[in-house]
Amino acid sequence: MEEQAKPTQKAFFCEHCGEYLPPDAKTCPKCGYPVGGGPAPMAKQSPRFLASARTASFMFLVSGLDGFASAILLLLEIDSLVAMAMSMGYPFTEEQIRGVYLGLIGFIFVASSLTLVASYLAHKRKHFKIVAICGFFSLFTLGVFYLEASIIGVLGLIATFRARQDFS
Repeated sequence: MEEQAKPTQKAFFCEHCGEYLPPDAKTCPKCGYPVGGGPAPMAKQSPRFLASARTASFMFLVSGLDGFASAILLLLEIDSLVAMAMSMGYPFTEEQIRGVYLGLIGFIFVASSLTLVASYLAHKRKHFKIVAICGFFSLFTLGVFYLEASIIGVLGLIATFRARQDFS
């Protein structure tokens, strides 16, 4: 009968996670804890939620495009909006109410444009401060259904600030 070769070193288990360690291991293959104790080396962290310039770029893109869509829809419906405001008994003329709506629509167009600038710069990972300032205008893009573009813009701002180190 053949004798089985006996290992020259006893089997080890990681002190940190209990994983089996090969005889020649210097660190645990599962958790990275050094054999024999001591502090574990810094493991590569998985990406955190909303912590990348790429995420910020996508959020700003969606917010900006949704803002443009809402401004276009408001522009197409301006006559009914003015008529509705006139029926509410406001002490303003039709031209004044139309002017206010056109000013609001213009502001949404500008905010949407600046949001798209933030999207482009975040995609290129350039100019953190400009991305943050232009991204701030995403709060005013509103949205087609209610305030979804503004909410998506807030998520873009959160991603921008959490990914600050990604920008040059």
